[in-house]
Amino acid sequence: MAIKMKKISVLTLTTALTLVVGNKIALSQVTTQEFFNPALTNPNGQTLNIAGCVKSDRFSNVCGEDARGVAAREFCKAKGYSSWHRNQVTDMGWKNRKTQWAWRDSDQGSGNFVSDVSSFTFTYISCARRT
Repeated sequence: MAIKMKKISVLTLTTALTLVVGNKIALSQVTTQEFFNPALTNPNGQTLNIAGCVKSDRFSNVCGEDARGVAAREFCKAKGYSSWHRNQVTDMGWKNRKTQWAWRDSDQGSGNFVSDVSSFTFTYISCARRT
């Protein structure tokens, strides 16, 4: 008997936290969302996956963990979250590279996503925010 599995592209979890600081108790909820094969759509309707490398002069390895953290953070911001806490990247190989959105830093410390060809792609990004 074959079981058909539905592909999940987004998984949302909400966790309640109780923080005790001195004699005060603070309640907070953290919502996390897992984006599998994360992608963004531009105003023209073009949807592309997020590249696992960045276009920046700040990093010695533009496909390294620190650079990926910047791309993951900016993806989460674009989706309305304040931070990221996990991500995974895969290298599809040079022959399988494709056009994706790559984060590009500007000189002023901000930046934007630009279309670029890359073989490194995020397979998931986990975003978080306190609610």
